[in-house]
Formats: sequence, structure tokens, C-alpha cells
Amino acid sequence: MNKHLKIISKIVSESYNIPEKEMFMKTRRRKIADVRAVFFYFASRHTRLTLEKIGQFSQYMGRDKPHHHATVLYSCNKVKDIMSINKSFNEKINYLNNQIQYHSDYERQIADESQVFKQNISKYIYSDFDAEFLKKVSDVIEHIYSNKKIINLMVGFIKMDNTLTPIKTD
Repeated sequence: MNKHLKIISKIVSESYNIPEKEMFMKTRRRKIADVRAVFFYFASRHTRLTLEKIGQFSQYMGRDKPHHHATVLYSCNKVKDIMSINKSFNEKINYLNNQIQYHSDYERQIADESQVFKQNISKYIYSDFDAEFLKKVSDVIEHIYSNKKIINLMVGFIKMDNTLTPIKTD
């Protein structure tokens, strides 16, 4: 599922001290419904997903069926209305918005660094058609996607003479 939705759900659930899975349960308890509404509001603001796709995230998080797009829209409008009349709620939403933006920017930066690394590999691949090396590159890229920490170790490295050597920057 969408990484940004997972980030938003984690930030919102931690802020309101509600487990992520509980936030998407089939319940109308006000506390849960209000937190879920905040999630839907941020999901619609910080992603380009349709309301239907945002509602489907509930099913991904363990609900038996997805929330309807109209429920997502209603929740977004409800949060906007409360923000317009409740100053402390508006401040909390702005604080959460900053946290979500920070984490989204960080994810985007990691993706950009990964893209640069893949471009460096592609330049090398197309300059030398070595089938064994292509297999090794494929394995490395697969590991990169499975573990983001590897990206930080690998950024700035290229293959030279069948060894990984740091790129010298002056």
C-alpha cells in the first residue's frame, strides 16, 4: 500500500495515543471516529490518491471492508469545519501537518538518493554489457528496496574493476 498513508496513520495514531489498527476498526465511538477523520483529512491533503483509494486503506489495515469514498469526503469536511471554529484543534492539526510534511520530505529524499544511485549503476551497465555484473546489480537493487538503511551505505559508491569503491568528491 502507499507509504505516505502508512506514515500519516502512524503519526496520527501516536499523536492521539490510539493503536493504528484500532483507528480503522468498524466502530462509531466518537474518539475513534474523530481520529479516523483526521487521518482521512491528512490522507486527502498529502497524497494524490482518490477518496476511494484512501478508503481502501482501512481494509488494508484490518477492517473487513473499505470505507466508502463519501465517508472519507464527509470526514475531511468535518475536520475543516472544526478547524474553522476551534483554535486549539486548528493548532493541533497544524502541528501534525508539519510532522507529516517532515516525514514525507524525508521519504522523498531517500527515494531521490536511491534514484541517483540507480542512475549511476545504469550508466555503468550501458557502458559495459557484462551479464554477471547485471545479475549482481539486480540483487543489490532488490536488497536496497528491502532495506532502506543500505541506501545510506551505498549512495556514492560505484562499481570499478568488480569492486565497490567510493566515488571521490573534491
